[in-house]
Amino acid sequence: MFQDDSTFKRNVKANVAIAAAITSYARIHMNRIKQLPTVIYSDTDSAITTQPLPDHLVGKELGMFKDELNGCLIQEIYILGIKQYGFWYLDKQGNRIEKSVWAGYTRDSISFEEIKEIYNGKKIVKVVDNRFFRSLEGLTITIKPVKLTLQFKPQKVLINNEYLAPTVGLDNNDPILKRLDLIINKLKEDITG
Repeated sequence: MFQDDSTFKRNVKANVAIAAAITSYARIHMNRIKQLPTVIYSDTDSAITTQPLPDHLVGKELGMFKDELNGCLIQEIYILGIKQYGFWYLDKQGNRIEKSVWAGYTRDSISFEEIKEIYNGKKIVKVVDNRFFRSLEGLTITIKPVKLTLQFKPQKVLINNEYLAPTVGLDNNDPILKRLDLIINKLKEDITG
């Protein structure tokens, strides 16, 4: 069954405290970026913005943002949730480049048209070839394909940097609707200049 721990040689070269400190510092750094009015999506180490970031934030050094589109602009984007989005842009030669992210599925393997279909309510089934399953009971790892259903589930609404559960039967005095009106009006002002 289990061997005596004294027979194992431990050669771990990791420190949880250092990893936690680095992660915390990265979150502090990203929270400043998330507060910019031009940020429409952010993740652990990235942001999608409606305007270029200030030059002092972009570079190749550690802690700087990298312009992954090399100065090109996103033409159309759908953000369906956390780690669920797709967009396209034109590269410097005028070629259409599609990008997609879907948690649990291979990056850039969902077409932009599929992202739009998912947004419009279609469920798309994809197969993940190498999903790992571990058994603590048998101390085994099994690798097998699984079907993954991609669908739009707008369960959470992000308002004022706070996630709120969707509400049914809202009336005009509901604070969520009032806040949404403020956000929509602000977006209209930003778009029209």
